[in-house]
Amino acid sequence: MFECLSKPVSSGITLTLLAEAYGVSKQEATVRAISEAAQRRLREGEVRELSAADVGS
Repeated sequence: MFECLSKPVSSGITLTLLAEAYGVSKQEATVRAISEAAQRRLREGEVRELSAADVGS
């Protein structure tokens, strides 16, 4: 779906591509991207905590 995003492009073009891929406005695409990034960070933190707890056992 986002194969074209593997190459460096300007943020404006990336936002346009995200909006088109989602079928939403650029503003909604921005909100979704921020939300997804935050969710990824939380999951990564949870995995690190679980890994650390497992290593300590």
